[in-house]
Parts: sequence; structure tokens; C-alpha cells
Amino acid sequence: MKRCLVVFIALAFVFSMVDAILAADGQVIVTSNILAESITRDRSGGARINRQILAFKAGRAASFQSLTTFMVPQPGYYSYRLVIVGPDNQPRAFYSDSMQTQQPDHLQQQITKWPNVNFNLAGVYQFIVEVNHSQIASFPIYATE
Repeated sequence: MKRCLVVFIALAFVFSMVDAILAADGQVIVTSNILAESITRDRSGGARINRQILAFKAGRAASFQSLTTFMVPQPGYYSYRLVIVGPDNQPRAFYSDSMQTQQPDHLQQQITKWPNVNFNLAGVYQFIVEVNHSQIASFPIYATE
């Protein structure tokens, strides 16, 4: 019991420090990004993932969806852009939108449909997330032969 209490206090301290850092910085962060064949909303507003994608087949175009979760520490209006860039640093696809939050520490989820993205080269692609014209995250996407 004592050990559980110590772990709980330590975790509470870590989470409060992370919260303080995020609040002080005021920057939007991406908490997760998932690629799947399809993603739907359930009745409670949660996301249902159907067949998560870990890699694509090189030399082909693929249609898929992404679920990007943002943590927005401050109320306000934010524009964002999602970009898929190939191993040759050329953009393959992009999606732009905006979000407006009224509350601090707001979680925002974006489900995006990506039709016919060209994975013509084998290698590492990047899923780049920009908020207010600044890159805040990049996730690797693999295309294998």
C-alpha cells in the first residue's frame, strides 16, 4: 500500500510538472497519430480504429485515414496543416483546417481521409503536423517493397 502511494505521488508530481511546462509554453502538441484503413466515431464520440496501418507497399497509391490528436493548452483559434512528404522531400498530399477552443487543456481529434496517396518510392515518408505555420510534429511512415 505504501509503495502504491509513493508511485501515485511521484506520478502526480510528474503530471503536474508536464502540465506546468505546457501551460507556460502555450504550444499545441500532438499526443498521437494513427493511420488505419478506416476510422469512425462511436456514439460516445470516441474513435474506432479498423486495421491500423504500420507500413505501405512501395510503388502503389493507397487510400487510408488518419486520427491526429492535439492537446491545446490555451483557448484560441489555430490553423493547422497535415502534410505527407516522400523520401525525396516532395509533398505527396496535404490537408488544411482550423480549430477553435474555448477551454484550456482541450483535446481535439481530427479524422482525415487520404485518397490515393502515392507511395511510389520505397523508404521513409514523413507525416508532418504544422500549427499556425510552424511544424510541431513529424511521424515516420514506411513504404516497403
